[in-house]
Amino acid sequence: MARDVPTPQAFVIDGVAPTYSAVSGNNDQVANNGRRLVHVKNGGGSSLTVTVGIGGAINGHSPTGVAVSIAAGADKFIGPFPASYNQADGTVYLDYSATASVTRAVLELPVV
Repeated sequence: MARDVPTPQAFVIDGVAPTYSAVSGNNDQVANNGRRLVHVKNGGGSSLTVTVGIGGAINGHSPTGVAVSIAAGADKFIGPFPASYNQADGTVYLDYSATASVTRAVLELPVV
């Protein structure tokens, strides 16, 4: 099944009011330009883990990913992602251990 591809929302000088959408069992892939991060809100009653996949070997090691824990009722910003997290297609994979009451927004930092 194809992964979801959420649309990035750019920060601008007068701010950003992000739009959040529900995550699905398809998980996500986010095109990585080094300036994107994901804000995940866990509205569920249990904690969840977001696993950020790592596309290739780093210093000769092939890690499976970085696990980010988010408590029930909490939220976290994840990223921005270095290029070492990229899959072969230049995207970063995010896998969610739970999807009920979980929303996210992909945000893009400006070039400064």
